[in-house]
Amino acid sequence: MTVAALCTPPPQPARQEPTVGRDASAAQDRPGVVVLGMHRSGTSAVTRTLNLLGLSICPPTDLIGADPTNPTGHWESLTLVECNNAVLKAVGAHCWCPPPPGPAWIGTPQVQDLIPLCQAAFRAVHPSPPWVWKDPRTCLTANLWLPLLQAPPAMVLVARDPLEIARSINARDNIPLPLSLALWERYLREALRSAVGLPVWVTWFDQLLDDAQGWTVAASRFLGNAGIQPVGGAVDPLAAAGHLDPRLRHHGQHGTEDHLLSTEQHQLRDLLRELAGVHPSFELPMLPEESASNEQHFAAGRPGQP
Repeated sequence: MTVAALCTPPPQPARQEPTVGRDASAAQDRPGVVVLGMHRSGTSAVTRTLNLLGLSICPPTDLIGADPTNPTGHWESLTLVECNNAVLKAVGAHCWCPPPPGPAWIGTPQVQDLIPLCQAAFRAVHPSPPWVWKDPRTCLTANLWLPLLQAPPAMVLVARDPLEIARSINARDNIPLPLSLALWERYLREALRSAVGLPVWVTWFDQLLDDAQGWTVAASRFLGNAGIQPVGGAVDPLAAAGHLDPRLRHHGQHGTEDHLLSTEQHQLRDLLRELAGVHPSFELPMLPEESASNEQHFAAGRPGQP
């Protein structure tokens, strides 16, 4: 299949109808919200909640439906997931084997050749604001996508304890815990770098599950302060909170596994806790060094490796 075919919205039945606004004529200071976070960190629940607050997602025929590992739905565009996969593949990477840190790889000819396709795909999936878009892979590719959008978006960065994430990934994909933790570290470091200068809300998944109503009220306030107004009028944030199921919390923390985190991963987790809250214009703090063992974990998954 060609890259062009991968980035063309395919017909796919949706499991659940998304909320779509009626009137897209209202002027928007920002076109929408990009939700960033590692796989299995709660980005699906966050995205669905923002959708219920009045932000549109992809067309129903492009929506990745629910499955046993995500029974309430992924709330992702298949088209844009395939675009991200194509971008990563162009530099010999994939979601479990990320490209090098930083944005330099985006300037390679093989990635630059994909930019027109990515831009056309995004406009087909999100033709008008306000929208919400999430794909965990965008933690790695955000520096490619952000210049392609109609205007700078707002960003919600979803954090979850890395050990919970690693156990969840291991249970779903049989990926070893050390590799899962290395991926979490790379994804979050790249997400933080891409957020500079944008209005950013750093929120922990536990905050959403522990107080869904309070979280949706805070989300509605964040959208308003960022200049993003729901199409079709105000949406009751308390009603939007009603869809959340406390059983979404899986693979809870066990303190006995803290030794699996490197010193640098401990420091990054602590930094994310300190960053929790709203940043009207995000400033990148001094990041800890990345764990020296990460590249060794990633190398095993690169094409051509045994």
